Amino acid sequence: MSDSGCLTAIPPALPWASRLLAVPALPGAPEDWISDLRKMLPAVAAARLTAQSMITWASDESGEFTGEWLLRRLSPIGLLVKNDAGLIELTKEAEGWLSEGGEEFLIGLIHSRIRFVGEALSEICAGARTHEELLDRAKSRYGVGWTSLDQVRRRTAWLRVGGFVERWSHHEVVPTARGRAFLEKLEIVDPASLPHAAAEDQVVTEIPPASGVIADILNSLDDEKLGARKRVIGFLPAGREGETVYESLRRLTTFFSPSIEREEYQRICSAELGLSKSSAETALAALRSLGLVEQVGLDRFAPTPCAQLWLESSEPLDLIRIIHAHILMFGELVTLLPRPTDVGGLMSAVQAALGGDSPQRSEIGVRLRLLSSCGLLVRVSHTSYMATPLGRALVDELPCLQSGADAAPTPESSLVSVHSPTQAAVDELRAASVDSRDPKRFESAVHTALRLLGFGVRHLGGPGRTDILLSVWLGPGKQRRITVEVKSSGSGQVLEGAISFDAVEEHRVRHDADRAVIIGPSFPDGRLRKWAQQRNVCLIDVPTLRRYLELNEVAPLAPSALAGIFDIETAAPETAWDGAVRRQILMRHVVATLWREANDDREVARSGGMLDVTALRYLLRDKLDPDPEEIQEVLGFLASPMMQTVRRKADKYYPLESPEITASKLRALGVESGGRSITPGTSETGEQDGLLLDLEPPNVADEEKVPLGFETTPPRVDAAAVRAWAAKAGVHVRDKGRLPSSVIKRYLDRRE
Repeated sequence: MSDSGCLTAIPPALPWASRLLAVPALPGAPEDWISDLRKMLPAVAAARLTAQSMITWASDESGEFTGEWLLRRLSPIGLLVKNDAGLIELTKEAEGWLSEGGEEFLIGLIHSRIRFVGEALSEICAGARTHEELLDRAKSRYGVGWTSLDQVRRRTAWLRVGGFVERWSHHEVVPTARGRAFLEKLEIVDPASLPHAAAEDQVVTEIPPASGVIADILNSLDDEKLGARKRVIGFLPAGREGETVYESLRRLTTFFSPSIEREEYQRICSAELGLSKSSAETALAALRSLGLVEQVGLDRFAPTPCAQLWLESSEPLDLIRIIHAHILMFGELVTLLPRPTDVGGLMSAVQAALGGDSPQRSEIGVRLRLLSSCGLLVRVSHTSYMATPLGRALVDELPCLQSGADAAPTPESSLVSVHSPTQAAVDELRAASVDSRDPKRFESAVHTALRLLGFGVRHLGGPGRTDILLSVWLGPGKQRRITVEVKSSGSGQVLEGAISFDAVEEHRVRHDADRAVIIGPSFPDGRLRKWAQQRNVCLIDVPTLRRYLELNEVAPLAPSALAGIFDIETAAPETAWDGAVRRQILMRHVVATLWREANDDREVARSGGMLDVTALRYLLRDKLDPDPEEIQEVLGFLASPMMQTVRRKADKYYPLESPEITASKLRALGVESGGRSITPGTSETGEQDGLLLDLEPPNVADEEKVPLGFETTPPRVDAAAVRAWAAKAGVHVRDKGRLPSSVIKRYLDRRE
């Protein structure tokens, strides 16, 4: 492994924030990685690969891979790139390494693009010899959020094949003389200069106390008011170039001081910020949600007393206090970020705290930018944040929600009964997923959960077959098939050795499905998730499935609308419910508001107890801040011949019935004339009913040909006789409940 004759300089390192966290591993043994790369790169250059092209790895036993897979492995370390024509080609660094580069250039190139590579060598030279020690230093000194040794082992593997460290045991490595010399040539980041370290070094001497009306509003916050804060902020314009979101908010709020007409505000926004009329209106709605602007006349607005105090003090912490008093899960975010955490992990913590009232990911992003601009959070990387000492000190003084149980009941959560089938399914999922003694129990729990989501589901299992076959009805003659593998684990986590992706793919092909899904209690980050993504397999853990069930009980969607939850390409599957949940909440508020105003003597004397869209929007602005179009859509439905809940007179509406009667009508829409619920539920025999009929794929054994849907016994067939025949014929059927129609058909065919 000599670098003699090497004329290529080690590439300069990118800024720490621009470097990636994950270093790739290559097929085969690490000892072969460099020699394999020297064979593979010329082959790639000659093959003119596209993303869909197949190419065999240098060592034939490693198999064939797509160009897209190869690009995902080698582009992060600077060796491959996709050109404008869609072809995969070598970078100039790759060409330089092949022509005159050695191991120092290659590992230096990886170091320049990936975090904690040269730094790992530096820590090894400083005495951190075991993988556990390296992981601890990576987390404590360099702010990475790894929870396993996988990424540390990959880095020591690359350093080892370059000849810069030696392995003394499975867990211990030591630097070589070549490694110490190589370290002198690398740009090593100073841990003290990293954002998280700077935040830890920050000294908070004194926090200016809240005063005046800002102190008053904070002192008035109790659990009920904290839980009733607004969930949505909305659109905040970027402001002028170089302005932080704090400076942009201060500029916008100043536009309103001492007061301003709406039209003049729109003109200033256009002239100063280049905003359209609609964007200016959306920004105004956000300012009102934040508690910074209020309406003081028919079309006139001014800063709130709290905002006026903030504008006079120019104290960023006063802005944080005002927003915290008005926006749900604002200051509380600081308490959820004691260490560097990515937005995905933060969203999980938010959902655990708030349940159905959790803001969307985009809304959490707005909160993070606001808190960061005021110094309460520091951005550690592109996607991760942590609290600063200033943030922790301020939040200690703020009244905050302590847990999801402290929040006031919300419209979403009040719709879900603790005794509902969904809650029972969730409880069984949690218990069954860790019952490793009875894997079939978890399969049955998942089967029930998927039926509650409205999918056509068949519980198969057995050698060579998927655990559950799922069908999604997309339209006349159109269906999707999805195979579901179910993995329980006594430890609560499904590890790599429990999954055979080859078997998962075989099941998918056998059942003619277009997607494979694995459901388990939880899955570790690292190789397992990456392997699943490479194989196009969707991993769903129990907390995620529970969230889908709860959302779908609040706002049921058609299975075709939910199909995206099984696609790895879907970035945020939960957003499928956002519109439906919002419409339901808005309908509840519209019905309640119309009824309240129609029974208010003063309102009846003034306006006849009738409201138009503008009045409804004004009355609901603090709850949802709905658009006029949203309100009109709800009113149109309520006034339809099917509902006849409200009546229109000119441009105003008034109720024809109480909210309780309207709720009864909506519940009745979920029941057929014969009394059977059209929502998948429990039949008289205790079995789960389904609604979707399904056609079998070709070449499926007779035992599998059980149509999805109602499993009914025709009146002319004696169920006892069918069971007696099945016992003799070796066909398994349940002792109780409805008989599968395929078994009845075989019985009738043989009898005839």
